[in-house]
Amino acid sequence: MASTGLGLQSTSAIVLLSAAVLGACGARSGLEVSQGGSNPGTTSVTSTGTTGVTATSTTGVTTSVSTTVVSSSVSSSTGGCIEGTTKDCGSNVGQCKFGKETCHNGVFGACEGGVTPKPEACNGLDENCNGTVNDCDPGSGPCTPTLFVTGSTPSSPNCIDFPVMMGSQGSFTYQCPGTGGAVTATLGGIPFMGTVNNNVVQLDGFATIFPPQTPDGCTWQDHHSITGSITSGTLTYNYSEMVIAKPPGVTCWNPCTEVGTVKITFP
Repeated sequence: MASTGLGLQSTSAIVLLSAAVLGACGARSGLEVSQGGSNPGTTSVTSTGTTGVTATSTTGVTTSVSTTVVSSSVSSSTGGCIEGTTKDCGSNVGQCKFGKETCHNGVFGACEGGVTPKPEACNGLDENCNGTVNDCDPGSGPCTPTLFVTGSTPSSPNCIDFPVMMGSQGSFTYQCPGTGGAVTATLGGIPFMGTVNNNVVQLDGFATIFPPQTPDGCTWQDHHSITGSITSGTLTYNYSEMVIAKPPGVTCWNPCTEVGTVKITFP
């Protein structure tokens, strides 16, 4: 029983002395302890070599402990980041690309290596990285995309020879950023005028057709309209007509209508 009690006391002495030995004998063992420094809240411990510890228990028994400490470096920071780690920063919307922030001394640094937003020109690219193409910014100058009718549907198979039909081409001009001002356009040889507000365009064109160009001998007025959001890339074309003059004894044809889709292509 005596040996068992001695063993327990010796073990207790070793455990109790371990913290004191590491602190008091740090210089002799090669153990360095630093706290604070350039990054408050960070504790670094670097140690190397072999430490010999001799302790005497309360019973007078001497116990020796030999500890080999392998060189190591541990860094921690309360609420900080791990040294050398990186994370994405910035945006990857439109033409923008993510950059990288790198952790140094527990703090992430500046965003580097990415592509950042810039004023958007009228070029079919989302350069200001807001998720919308061709909402060009002030100072970008006039924007002149081309128009192409990709489809049209007449109100009747007997309605033919429209001035604007599938395959018709044209263009229109507006000032960036598309938030107001006059707009001019041509499509299928028809001139249009109108306005743009918040990138929504409203264009109208009128033409009067006199005999003998009209097959029924009546005088007709054509109304062409182009409406829609510029940034959507597609506009809607509408055509309607009405008789404005009818010679005596002449039966005018039934009026026709047409609906078409107009694609916008930016330079």
